[in-house]
Amino acid sequence: MLSSSELSRVLEERQILSIVSHPFIVALAGSFQTPNSFYFIMTYAGGGDLTRWMQRQIGEPTARYVSAEVRRR
Repeated sequence: MLSSSELSRVLEERQILSIVSHPFIVALAGSFQTPNSFYFIMTYAGGGDLTRWMQRQIGEPTARYVSAEVRRR
């Protein structure tokens, strides 16, 4: 069971994702809920998230490339 503030955050996230269109934010294709859960249907983005990439022991050339790609958009 979600509190009213948690429910508000879920609905706000759904609204933001439905509005935003950016190459680095996964698009929301749809959403639905069951009596126990909320589901967001999103486009597939292979390769993981930026946080996971930054937690790896990557070399400086890879870090520069990833940073440049994020900054470029």
